Amino acid sequence: MLTVAAGAATGARDFDCQRVGVPCQHACPAHTDIPGYLQAIAEGNWEAAYRINLRDNVFPGVLGRVCTRPCEEVCRHGAEGLGEPVAICKSKRAAADFREGSAPIMLDRWFPETGKRVAVAGAGPAGLAIARELARCGHAVDVFEQDDRPGGLMVQGIPLFRLPRAVVESEIEQLLATPDIRLHLGKTADPETLRRDYDAVVWATGAQQPVPLDVPGADLPGVQHGLPFLRAVNRGAKPALGRRTVVIGGGFTAVDCARMARRLGAESIQMFYRRSEREMYVSADELKALADEGIDFECRVMPVAFRGDGRVQSVVLARTEPGAPDETGRIAYRRIPGTEFEVEADAVLLGTGQRAVRPDGLGAGTGPVFLAGDAATGSTSLIDAIGHARRCARRVDEFLMGARRLGDDVQVGPAVRGTGRTREMDAIPRQPLGLAAFAPDDPDREMETGFDRAAAVVEATRCYQCQYLFEIDNRRCIYCDMCVIACPVPNCIVKVADVVRDDAGRWRGFVESTGPKDYNLLCIDPQLCIRCDVCVKACPVNCIPAKRLDLRIAEPDAPGSYEEAAAPAAEEEKAHV
Repeated sequence: MLTVAAGAATGARDFDCQRVGVPCQHACPAHTDIPGYLQAIAEGNWEAAYRINLRDNVFPGVLGRVCTRPCEEVCRHGAEGLGEPVAICKSKRAAADFREGSAPIMLDRWFPETGKRVAVAGAGPAGLAIARELARCGHAVDVFEQDDRPGGLMVQGIPLFRLPRAVVESEIEQLLATPDIRLHLGKTADPETLRRDYDAVVWATGAQQPVPLDVPGADLPGVQHGLPFLRAVNRGAKPALGRRTVVIGGGFTAVDCARMARRLGAESIQMFYRRSEREMYVSADELKALADEGIDFECRVMPVAFRGDGRVQSVVLARTEPGAPDETGRIAYRRIPGTEFEVEADAVLLGTGQRAVRPDGLGAGTGPVFLAGDAATGSTSLIDAIGHARRCARRVDEFLMGARRLGDDVQVGPAVRGTGRTREMDAIPRQPLGLAAFAPDDPDREMETGFDRAAAVVEATRCYQCQYLFEIDNRRCIYCDMCVIACPVPNCIVKVADVVRDDAGRWRGFVESTGPKDYNLLCIDPQLCIRCDVCVKACPVNCIPAKRLDLRIAEPDAPGSYEEAAAPAAEEEKAHV
């Protein structure tokens, strides 16, 4: 599967093997070393687990609470017949909760000071993440934030009951302790001035322009977008919503608005989403929280009109059905004529999305302007914005220094006899998450209490440790089939006539043998292997070694590029799904 037996590997074949073998790490936009930190937690090494996350995703304590968890969707443990995905996100939180001490951790610089100056507009997750990465490259970074506090949507949009401000403030303080980062609050960035005064400018102001809803009556008093509403509440405002609140949308903003309305005293809260529940961006835990707090939720319903005499008094809605894909390839939902119905409402909160607004002056001046996070991609999530910012930092550094100084590699470790996992570990159920009951007299109380130490260790042991690659050394194999017989997963070990590779040498599957005449190899499918060690124990000639693969992102002078090698293959696979 690899180009080297040990040491640094940088070929497309090596990066793609990592992508295929460790799907959770690839699915994470920041490519966090998830198996690495889960292994550290399983060993009770909270500090090591926290440092891995700090290196890769910048805000471990924050993301351990509010990450959208794309990694868990692809966790091999969640495949059919293998149980539930590992609680990767909440394990990250445990590492932050239980690490020793609270002193800021300073990551080492990759390179000495360069004398280059970079301006970053926006002190949200993307702006702060790229500032840290550029400072590690040796550049001096000035961050300009028009608000009077840093954090962006971490403090403006996410309610306290989901994300305590002490967690945000601690991790921002830790980041700002990085040498060569200066924060300027209450400063509106002017692109033309910044381009004149700095060697490079990064625009990281997020996507904070509410997308209006083109529905009759949307301008009635009492109808408002959810993001300004959440901003006001997070500033201490207590807006009066009345007895009945309707929320439109199916993302985190909509869910947060509905739960906030409950805390502001609304008695009846109804939430409507035009698409199916399967297409929602929020997790099953969030949907359960809605139900636990008495919030009604209904899918495949869209608003048709808002009605009222001087103020909104009702919402007209209609059922929807899936139609043809839109220009993005996403299924469009259309109104079903004759299904209209009306509900009363004293207030309507719209969780209908935000878009990026870029200033006109980006084309003026002398220095180049780079877009980072949601300012480049449109509204996404915290982990998406951080991952994009880290990749953008490389482009900025390459521009400033005239050469690529940060690359990637896969460290292929020495062969081991096994991972220490046993098949019995696969039967450990996903550990229940601690939840607090909603208390009207304490609306800001954090609702998720996380794992205790014992539960976090147990949960981490559920990880298959997919960073280990099991291969059969066919030079030593005696084809006794003992591994095939012992393997608990059907077709994990395959009798092979040939190995299929693309033009870059990336593995694309096996041509299975049809009988003795074309039985040329015995191979382990890295997509089906659950790293259980059963085949290793069954082999009488010790020809199934396991090697640890560590994907190292942003390594000084590493010649490879994980994105260039793995992204095209991932897109190709997605197109065939």
